[in-house]
Amino acid sequence: MVDINENKKQNLTDMNNDLGIFLPHEIDNQERDELFEKYWQIINTGSPKQEDVFYVLYNYFNENEFSQHIIEKFYDTYWFIFVKISWRILSRLRMNYGVEIVARTLPFAVAEYIDVKLKFSEILILYNDDDAELFYTQIKQKLLSLDYPISFNEYGKNITISQFVKKINELEVKKDLSRFSMFANTQKALFYDIPDENELAKKDALRRTMEFIEMMYFFIKDSDVAAFKDAYFDKLNNQGGAKINEEIKEDLGAKLLVEYFTTNEKSNQALGMNLAKESAGPELADNEELTKGALFVEELLKHKKDIPPWIQEPATLRSLLTWLNSFEDKNKARKELEQLLRKELGENALADMDSALALVSLDEFLNKNNYSGDDLVHYDENDGEFKWGK
Repeated sequence: MVDINENKKQNLTDMNNDLGIFLPHEIDNQERDELFEKYWQIINTGSPKQEDVFYVLYNYFNENEFSQHIIEKFYDTYWFIFVKISWRILSRLRMNYGVEIVARTLPFAVAEYIDVKLKFSEILILYNDDDAELFYTQIKQKLLSLDYPISFNEYGKNITISQFVKKINELEVKKDLSRFSMFANTQKALFYDIPDENELAKKDALRRTMEFIEMMYFFIKDSDVAAFKDAYFDKLNNQGGAKINEEIKEDLGAKLLVEYFTTNEKSNQALGMNLAKESAGPELADNEELTKGALFVEELLKHKKDIPPWIQEPATLRSLLTWLNSFEDKNKARKELEQLLRKELGENALADMDSALALVSLDEFLNKNNYSGDDLVHYDENDGEFKWGK
């Protein structure tokens, strides 16, 4: 992990030319081109080290107390590079610096197409439960103390972190259409320069905006950090199975993953991979799968009023996949799910922000598991509300 001395003064004469170029100062267009040429050199060659560039930039912004004026001044040059490099080496930073980076740069990182949820998950599992909770709590405290705009374009300047927090907290006591307008403006603030005709980019921007909103929810509310870690572990398990190799286990936090996957190997009946099923005949195995698949529909009927937490639970998603696998055609399976959700949840389900966001997340889960199709739900900017897919 990077050991940074915050009080150490940096100036151009103390550094070689490779690092001196990254000390923020007024630059013309030619210098700007040289700056980004050097930045891409670092990304592609690793020389000089990204940690050293981070050292220069962090000290500068820290000595200037991460003031909004300074950030805006260098928003599309040095601050851009600082955000990109910080998240690239985030897992190698000490906890206190990780707290600063996540809290101070979260919306800016999203706007730079950084997968903040994945990055945060990869860091969180490196800590034991107590340290993970501490990491989360410190980020939350820092984040709630800031009042930056979420970006510095015409939309972002009108949405500060404090306004965002206030609007989310209002959702606990009142449901109004103004929140949809703010979330639509949030997307414009984060991804303001996407051409209208680029449908793929617009869809990607919506997905990333929803992930940003989810992360803000996560930090603003009293979230279950252990459950967040477990969900990520389960995702790893679904992707790589219990046979994930030891090198990957070591990279991701050795003892934690070894314990997790060992536990899952012992209880793999819950994953539908038990030895009894493998040794049974095809007919018995198929019957078991059909039984497990039917459980999803049965449980859905029981959880209409608490869809957001239930639909995102690992056990629910496993049951859902089993049900989908019972169909011969993936397209038909997707259509059946769409019809089932729309019928059982109804139009009113999308008036609840938590439910709408949960279904957006479910859509991403389906796409990642090869059950792709038209969006389950979409945000209608004209009406200012979420609607079921067409």
